Amino acid sequence: MDMQKVFDKVVDHLLEQRKQSTVSDDLAPGGYRCMYRGNSGLKCAIGALIPDDLYTSSMENAGVGYMLLNNPKLAKHLDIKIGKKRPSEGDTAYKEERLLIKLQNIHDVREVEEWEKLLRDLAWDYELQFQGEKSWR
Repeated sequence: MDMQKVFDKVVDHLLEQRKQSTVSDDLAPGGYRCMYRGNSGLKCAIGALIPDDLYTSSMENAGVGYMLLNNPKLAKHLDIKIGKKRPSEGDTAYKEERLLIKLQNIHDVREVEEWEKLLRDLAWDYELQFQGEKSWR
């Protein structure tokens, strides 16, 4: 999956869902934490990219970079060339991983009302097309 396809899939997912994928956690700030797969079938930005047959609950609580290093089938599915170590800055895999991290952070850290602008800005930064056609109102 090239970066445009990854971006499009995540944007479509977030525009449709318009909610964070969370579970209650009394120890976490705000009393909840984001999950790749949360309650009521919700998925985070990265969770939307994980096929059901590759998802395991052990992925939860891991950042996307660590998760890809430890799940080579998922990295292959996303067509991200990650070896046994983290990619170096300037590598294509580094740029792809950074995009995924930024998509994850938009979902996990920012308010839903901010997502459209942040996704548009991210598209600009990565020279991608923002093709989200659905209304946020």
